[in-house]
Amino acid sequence: MLLSGSGTSLENLFEGVERGLPAEIVCVIASNKSAFGLRRAEARGVPAIAVPRREFADVAAFNDALHAELARFEPDLVCLLGFLSPFELRGRYAGRALNVHPALIPA
Repeated sequence: MLLSGSGTSLENLFEGVERGLPAEIVCVIASNKSAFGLRRAEARGVPAIAVPRREFADVAAFNDALHAELARFEPDLVCLLGFLSPFELRGRYAGRALNVHPALIPA
C-alpha cells in the first residue's frame, strides 16, 4: 500500500480484511514521514516505511527507492491509497496497481 496522509482508505481496507476480504496487507509505504497511515499500519503489526519524496532529487530516484522497498515484500498488487506522488509501474506492476483517490478532484 502506498499512501501520503491519514490512511483512511487503508483503515477501510484493514476492516474489509477483518470482515473476510481475501487479502493480506504486507507493507505500507508513505511518501511523508508524518503520515498518520504509518501509525495505523504499525498498530496492526504491518511494516510501515517512510520514503519521503522530498529527500530525492527527482521522480526516478524516488521511484527507485519505492521499488526497492516493494521488492522486499513482493506484493501481488500495489494499492495507491491517496498517494500524492508519481508512481512508475516500470513493467513490474503493469496490471497490478490500483489507484484510489479518497476525495473528488476539484474541477
